[in-house]
Amino acid sequence: SQQTAAALWGGAGMGKRTIAEAASAARKGGKVMMMPGEVRRREKEYVDAAIARCAGDRDLVLEIAMELVSNTIPSDMAKLHKLVEEGDRRQVVRCCRSLVDTVEAIGGISLMDRLDGIVAVAKGGGSLEGAERLLANARVEAERLSKFWSNFDPNEEEW
Repeated sequence: SQQTAAALWGGAGMGKRTIAEAASAARKGGKVMMMPGEVRRREKEYVDAAIARCAGDRDLVLEIAMELVSNTIPSDMAKLHKLVEEGDRRQVVRCCRSLVDTVEAIGGISLMDRLDGIVAVAKGGGSLEGAERLLANARVEAERLSKFWSNFDPNEEEW
């Protein structure tokens, strides 16, 4: 569950500029763009931090991540889709922030970026049509995150 992820990992502030700082800059109108290599590096940092927080128990990290990508994230994404369709801006923002907390724990940097974009659209007023496009992109990133964890080998030291 999201609470399990938050309890185990909390927030992982990595590198010179944390994802939270980047998201904050994006919310304030600053353009934050990460190159694929940087995304991969940050994902690795988050996964390594998760492994460290679980006392090196890679099997436990995989078990938790699989629970999140198999149940929690798809359920929350479906809820987000419904909220966007209903045009409930306040709940869209709340649901996105909850999802960001969940996916941050397992290295979903690209998905976090898409969710932050949805928050910006929801806070911007006007139509939520832009949020629908970003939501479609977020689904792709959620699938990518699920594939990553499905292929994660806890016995492999370097992934």
